[in-house]
Amino acid sequence: MSMRDLILQGQFSESISFSFNNAKDYISTKSGIKSTPQQTHWEFYELVKDMPEIAHEFKELTGLYETAMYSNSKIGKDDALKALDLLKEIYKSSSNE
Repeated sequence: MSMRDLILQGQFSESISFSFNNAKDYISTKSGIKSTPQQTHWEFYELVKDMPEIAHEFKELTGLYETAMYSNSKIGKDDALKALDLLKEIYKSSSNE
């Protein structure tokens, strides 16, 4: 199932999680930064924050992920689309290095 499918089905939190995990995997592959099962999403961000080409986008995506996974705040379609846009920016920015 794609992220767009998740969004179309109203599964906004799942879509944001999918976007975050794809970004994390992509960053790990491109940079060699390793993620561990014990690591929180913010601990992984701490390893990425000194990468100026993606730090801002990944910080924003990490915040959306935290809200989607751990908050009682309502997550909507706009949030899911924003996460997808951030993922695209991370792909685009890191491929222009």
